[in-house]
Amino acid sequence: MTSLTGQRVHVVTPHYNPRGGVIKLLDYADHCARSGADVVVYSSDHADPGIALFGVDRFEGIFDRMRFEQHLDLPIEPDDLVLFTWPRDYLEIAKCAPAGFDQRRFVHMVQNTQNANVGFTRGYGRRLLRMAISRISVSDEVTEEIAPLVPAEMPFRTVAEGHDWQYFRPPSRQWPATGERPIRVGFVSWKSVRGHDVAARFGNDDRFEFRAIDDVAGWPQLRELYQWSDVFLGLPMTQEGFYMVGYEAMAAGAIVVVSDAEGNRAYCDFGQNCVEVGFDDAEAYAQALEALSRASAEEITTMRNRAYETVERFDLATERAEVVDFMAQLAKSVGPAL
Repeated sequence: MTSLTGQRVHVVTPHYNPRGGVIKLLDYADHCARSGADVVVYSSDHADPGIALFGVDRFEGIFDRMRFEQHLDLPIEPDDLVLFTWPRDYLEIAKCAPAGFDQRRFVHMVQNTQNANVGFTRGYGRRLLRMAISRISVSDEVTEEIAPLVPAEMPFRTVAEGHDWQYFRPPSRQWPATGERPIRVGFVSWKSVRGHDVAARFGNDDRFEFRAIDDVAGWPQLRELYQWSDVFLGLPMTQEGFYMVGYEAMAAGAIVVVSDAEGNRAYCDFGQNCVEVGFDDAEAYAQALEALSRASAEEITTMRNRAYETVERFDLATERAEVVDFMAQLAKSVGPAL
């Protein structure tokens, strides 16, 4: 693999909440660190090793591989690279660059199709796309949305998201036989409370049992929910870069019921490996559960196996190689000063 030995990489994160965007940013930071880069992570938040964000196997030892600073006053040198994902962070970190710093050494990891939406971050994300900096897009869906806005001469690569899908895979899965036990339905309400509306529609119907996570949770809690669930209700926003929880639930073998949120098309083959419903439509979710309650074990197994085949395509090692190669090319081909 390409080496980044001796290269300083500053990484800026808006917080350390265990959400998909921050998780992926830390993955990128770790890719660089494991390839020899001197990585420093900056945030106004405190990086406590005991918080949920770091409670997953692949981040074990991350505090030995990189440094964490609780400020945004980056000591940027001309040869450094700067990686960030939240658009408005650029307003602060750009002030830290020395005179003559080549702006292409700023790398914006674009994780959501909504960056091109004028309503996102009051339009700043869209304006940032037109600026002369480098970019990595996490999926073809995101690239398709943002590419018309990005200056053609700027360094830009699409790197398909990689995931540790093995972490969520249970040793076995069994769909309940009719009357054996309720069908278990899980969801998280971080982006929509519609899952609770769906649960309320079934009241005391003993065919279904619902369980939700309403607060911030780490990977162990999410894995437990996914593996408990026979069905997982995906509740994305209208635009998503990937919609991580839907993918993770699919990796755990739950039958995912979800709307088309653009970015999740990367892994959703609607009608084949998951069930499509209308956006935020409680009645549609309820009808999907009714249909699944009538499905045969063979139909469920076929859909689950198709899902397993899909999620395994998103390989973390492949992502690491692509990210490191792009950063190494920037370090060599983009001058330390113009």
